[in-house]
Amino acid sequence: MRHLVKKRIADELLDSLPAHIAILNSQGEIIDVNESWKQFARENDCSDSKFYVGVNYLAVCEQALQSGHDDTVEKTLRGIYAVLRGEENEFLLEYPCNSPTEARWFTVRAKYFEYKRETYVIVLHENITGAKLAEKVNEEGNTRFRQIYKNSMDAILLTAPDGSILTANPAACQMFDRTEDEILMLGRSGLLDVSDPRLMEALRERERTGRFRGELTGICRVGTKFPIE
Repeated sequence: MRHLVKKRIADELLDSLPAHIAILNSQGEIIDVNESWKQFARENDCSDSKFYVGVNYLAVCEQALQSGHDDTVEKTLRGIYAVLRGEENEFLLEYPCNSPTEARWFTVRAKYFEYKRETYVIVLHENITGAKLAEKVNEEGNTRFRQIYKNSMDAILLTAPDGSILTANPAACQMFDRTEDEILMLGRSGLLDVSDPRLMEALRERERTGRFRGELTGICRVGTKFPIE
């Protein structure tokens, strides 16, 4: 009775997980799947009421490999075999899995475990499309920022509170008549007139409010001083 209760709890736990989960025996045969696996199968026109239980997962991968699928199948097959042989405790791979209507990304994870001296592998396919789309948006945003930074007609310096300069865009290099490496080496004290009393006022205001706008005095390569905003 206690064993049945534990199994029911384990089944409910697996069914509550969003990942599509299949449990393979040592020969690669699917012996159980969770509700997410079944739901994915229904949504993708699976006609088998057993939802692939009893099917050899490795054999299916082998057939797909012979049909000329991309290297995702080969990597997955090689990874699961390594887990089954005990060469790896876990295997993880990210791969695209597009539907007719949308771009999708998944991860496949295989993990080794033993039960009553028998070897098993739990295989999890997890939909990471949301995370991948957010990542792509972030990458595109960074690309746009880099283009604006590089092509801006305004001089832009990325600085630290201690006065060191981390990056300088081409407009800044042109304004100070120095290369970016020279600007980074000089730091704030090499580019601004430190005797200008407005500099200390500007630094105090930036520390207090997080920003400053006003005029300061810059110094170019030949030592000529010029006003900058």
